Amino acid sequence: MKPIDTSLGNLFQAARSEPEAPGSPDAERFARRLADRWVAEGAEQVEAFLWAHLGRRFTRGLATVLVVVSVLTWVTWVPVPALVEPEAELAGELLALLPLP
Repeated sequence: MKPIDTSLGNLFQAARSEPEAPGSPDAERFARRLADRWVAEGAEQVEAFLWAHLGRRFTRGLATVLVVVSVLTWVTWVPVPALVEPEAELAGELLALLPLP
């Protein structure tokens, strides 16, 4: 036999001869703590993912609204007519109406 086969045979024989040790309470508590921590981290990751997803959707919606409002403002823009300078005679008449001190 090869040395590896001999080693494997010894290991299998030792495994069959030793009874399985029952789980100790410390091991069960450790496993429970580990499982609780895993569940808590999973909940935090889900909450973080949810906030990130909602934040992205809100940002996209806000950007869409901004683009739509900008386009509508540009399309419906009515320019204000330029102010016309009053004529010189009209300006003289208006100055004459002002009371002098």
